[in-house]
Amino acid sequence: MPADPPDTTGDAASRRPRWPAGRGFVLRQPSKWILVAGVAVVVAIAAIVVVALLVDRSRDQERRAAADAGASGTVVTSPYDLLELPGNVDLSRVKDAAFVSISVPDESGALTSYGMSVDLPDVQVLVRAVTKAERLDPEVATAELAGATPEGTLTFVLPTRETLTFALYLKPGLIARDTGVWRPDADLKTLVQTAIAGPE
Repeated sequence: MPADPPDTTGDAASRRPRWPAGRGFVLRQPSKWILVAGVAVVVAIAAIVVVALLVDRSRDQERRAAADAGASGTVVTSPYDLLELPGNVDLSRVKDAAFVSISVPDESGALTSYGMSVDLPDVQVLVRAVTKAERLDPEVATAELAGATPEGTLTFVLPTRETLTFALYLKPGLIARDTGVWRPDADLKTLVQTAIAGPE
């Protein structure tokens, strides 16, 4: 059923529309607290969006940095990496060693490695014998090593993680490195056997 039209009779003051009782409504201005709450929600959403963008940008920069590092061939070395010194290094560097590694066949013929500190007396004797070793002339070295094969290795490890490695020729009693061949200042086989046996 259609609503009754507003009553506009009467003087000017009373000519304002008057809705019949029971059918009117009231227009109210929104509360200022509702407006404040709405603004706060908008600010919070904006802050979340900004943080998300910053995080995404940071991750993207990290991915690019990792990719650039890989492309540049950057290599991270282990603290245990060792560097063999050139063949022309003087034998006097051997006395700076902190550690000695000897690889020789055991009684069964299996190649076995022995590691020892240079603080051991028998190892110190070996170090001194190598330091004072006599370098052989190329012709003499060729004749001495004719038909011989290395029976093991002797490695001196310096505190700088640099190494000097020699091939062991126990039968002729010689050590060789690069193009050099030396005769230690003592019987090599005895020196090696005493060192790997350790203190009694």
